[in-house]
Amino acid sequence: MAHMVIVGNAPLAFDSSPLVDSADVVVRLNDCKNDVGFSGTKTTILCVSNTGAPARRYIATASLRTIRKCASAREFWFPRHTEAHLDFVRQTQPASRLQEYFDLTDDIVRANGLEGRELVRFSRELNTGLFRAIQEAMVRHGIRDALFECPSTGMFAIAYALTAAEFRGYRLHLVGFGFQGWSGHPWAAERQLVADVAHTGRLIFHPA
Repeated sequence: MAHMVIVGNAPLAFDSSPLVDSADVVVRLNDCKNDVGFSGTKTTILCVSNTGAPARRYIATASLRTIRKCASAREFWFPRHTEAHLDFVRQTQPASRLQEYFDLTDDIVRANGLEGRELVRFSRELNTGLFRAIQEAMVRHGIRDALFECPSTGMFAIAYALTAAEFRGYRLHLVGFGFQGWSGHPWAAERQLVADVAHTGRLIFHPA
């Protein structure tokens, strides 16, 4: 069986380098905060937030060029689909928040010289499905989260890895996931979704 590791940005308490560097596919997220130490050296794919403040920073500073592990990434994933986000955000957030979910992928690509890399934009269907899955998990497990605006970049990467045809049959490992951070992400529901998938054996969660 082929193995994929998604490396989150939570601090690691143990050395995951053997697991990461032996995997067939290694996905890292955004700024690769686990760039040194216990997370190995391999990077196949970088999943990058393409909306909001992180995206604007990648454009203004061309900072993806400075991430050491980006050099070996063969592919870049851009997860957020504007229309899917606006469908949800309009129901829960003031109009002033809408501009935070405009897709800035093209600007990120140009600013960071990624034109020659393989680029994957996640579909509206995947985005909508993940929103629904999180809402259903909240109801099923009695989770209340009035601040929920959008799934995290890591949760998008997990959803894509579990549904994309090219990764069918892969065993998925998660390292460096602490399920905490920006208040607009539904951390409790995401943790529960990961636990639900882990029970099926398709995903192995290695606690941070």
